[in-house]
Amino acid sequence: MKITLKNIGVFKQAEYELGDFTIICGKNNTGKTYATYTLFGFFDFWKEGYQIKIDNSYTEILFEKGAVSIPLNGFVKKSNEIIKDACEEYKKYIPKMLGGQEKYFTNASLDVKIEEKDLIVIDSYTTGFKSAKNEILQIVKESGKNELSVSLLMEANEISLRTNIRIAISDAIKDIIFGKILSNSYIASVERTGAAIFMSDLDFERNRMIEALSSKDENIIKSLSEKLFEINYALPVRRNLDFIRMLERITKLESQISKMNPEIIDYFKEIVGGDYRVDREGLWFVPQKTRGVKLGMGESSSSARSLLDVGFYLKHIAQKGDLLMIDEPELNLHPENQRKLARLLVKLVNIGIKVF
Repeated sequence: MKITLKNIGVFKQAEYELGDFTIICGKNNTGKTYATYTLFGFFDFWKEGYQIKIDNSYTEILFEKGAVSIPLNGFVKKSNEIIKDACEEYKKYIPKMLGGQEKYFTNASLDVKIEEKDLIVIDSYTTGFKSAKNEILQIVKESGKNELSVSLLMEANEISLRTNIRIAISDAIKDIIFGKILSNSYIASVERTGAAIFMSDLDFERNRMIEALSSKDENIIKSLSEKLFEINYALPVRRNLDFIRMLERITKLESQISKMNPEIIDYFKEIVGGDYRVDREGLWFVPQKTRGVKLGMGESSSSARSLLDVGFYLKHIAQKGDLLMIDEPELNLHPENQRKLARLLVKLVNIGIKVF
């Protein structure tokens, strides 16, 4: 996969290929973070914001007859056109994604090119879409067939339902045709150390604003609304904040690594010198060498904070085929632990997780 950046930060134009293990190195202020964040933003936009255009005739047949078969070969042949269209749409979001002013990103773009031979179409696939109470849609690709069978399980006359159904079909096609090459991505931003400390304060301020906005005072509403819109973090930072906010829910999950490669989790604990815990009282670091001690993030070492989100990702989220992106992986680590982290990243690549 070839990536081309244009007019982003210091880059007039830059090209690189995304491999199983991709490393960008350079001096300060040479654009490494912009290159990283811009690529992550595209992966995020592809997954959350882009919708593959599907001929209306298919959806009309679906809504009229309750079932339709959608050939997949055409989408495979048009794979680069589809990705080019996604890149074109993504251009509009680059300034907001980087948390910058539009005037500094005039003509900014990211272009992605893939080889059709690199596409790995999933052989069999099943998903669905449901409301709070009812199953609405079933989407199936049977093994050996190059078509998508879509079935309505109940009437879907509401416009919102029809929109969601089109999105569900688009997401299925993205998973089946592009899922192996435009994979799930997770990023550890360079701001991750502060996020762990100040999350509770940020949430307190946000809740206080929400309470104040419920008042009838127009001056308070105007003042706080302006403050809310001033908060403009880059997308990777927002994703890290969201991740930490959801840790209590995330810890109920078990990653593929935890199930199949627990030795990697043990190696990570060796690097960080302990383990992380989440309970109703908060987020804690538990050092290996002291019994019965748990430290809040403000009390923990900077290295424990800098690796926190990577640790939770590996233990609870990581799946083979993911793209793990780390900005400044050496952040706050002693040289010995930098070497150990390098070995950890190689272990991840060797079991099928791409690392950037």
